[in-house]
Amino acid sequence: MKALNIALAGNSAWSILNFRRNLIEKIISEGHKVWIIAPADSAVSDLKELGCLFEDISIARKGLNPFQDFSLVLQYRALMVKYSFDYIFSFNPKPNLYNCFASYFLKTKIIVNISGLGSAFLKNNFITKLILFMYKVALSRSYKIFFQNTGDQITFESLGIIPKNSSIVLPGSGIDLQLFSKNNYHLSNIEKIHFTFVGRLLTDKGLVEFLEASKICLQQCPNLIFNICGNIDHGNPSSIDEDIIHLYQSKSIIFQGQIANIKDALSKSHCIVLPSYREGLSRSLLEGAASGIPLIATDVPGCRELVDDGKNGFLCRPRDSEDLAKQIIKFASMDVSSIIKMGDFSRLKAEQEFSVDVVVSFYLESLR
Repeated sequence: MKALNIALAGNSAWSILNFRRNLIEKIISEGHKVWIIAPADSAVSDLKELGCLFEDISIARKGLNPFQDFSLVLQYRALMVKYSFDYIFSFNPKPNLYNCFASYFLKTKIIVNISGLGSAFLKNNFITKLILFMYKVALSRSYKIFFQNTGDQITFESLGIIPKNSSIVLPGSGIDLQLFSKNNYHLSNIEKIHFTFVGRLLTDKGLVEFLEASKICLQQCPNLIFNICGNIDHGNPSSIDEDIIHLYQSKSIIFQGQIANIKDALSKSHCIVLPSYREGLSRSLLEGAASGIPLIATDVPGCRELVDDGKNGFLCRPRDSEDLAKQIIKFASMDVSSIIKMGDFSRLKAEQEFSVDVVVSFYLESLR
């Protein structure tokens, strides 16, 4: 195969580095040239060390602004013309939409990864209808469409945004099973049982339900610890107000803030909890599963795929703090051997269904 010019476009350099490193390394090893198109952040130097070229681009993540968004389309198009990209792998809603728009009448092929439907799909208003229309127009120009769960794929097909059998479901962004090796020996210590939420502090992630469930559970089981790991995302309309954090904080409900290494949180957690309203495919649950940690999550697309109810964790109803509390108490009442068995099943599930090698192979095949 001839050497290709390939770009990866997303909302942040950090997320591309952390979730697409294996893909980047494989593409470069096959002799292709790789650009990263994203807002610059702390990950830029590491991406350049991998051998990537970098183009800083400004993305207004909050809402739709016709002038800013049209400018973004022009920026993408200018880069396509300048570098004659053969392919662009795009991630996140705006890069997905606007790279497709920008590629009209050009030879660049856009491979779209729909990693979640975002807050707009949880509502039913004019903005939702507008975004649906934009997706329909944009995806008609895409070369390939990848989803991260079948629920999102079915939604797009049922709404007539894409034809049936025109897309592929990937196991999320995949997980590097060597980087996230099994690490669950601490599960045998249940003097204090740690339930951990990892993610941006957003209402759409179910953080309010997690906090409410924590209060309910502590009334019955005072030996529980609830950890919240993540930062407030001020650029997201679903961001949690800081006052809510102060309202719930206690010696048993601990806000850890943004953590430098997720493995540190996993090595102290008996269960990873994500009561999200909807995901592409939850990264925190996936990393927990690969580490051999049990999971509790909502029965929604992007979460249910990672939990075999009763085997490696429990599913709860979305937006229901009482049902979440019920599942947490059920887990807390288990004996050590049952908790360890759940954790081992989590690891097995990650190995069998979610290896990053599967994701990389789909992308490489799309180049052929």
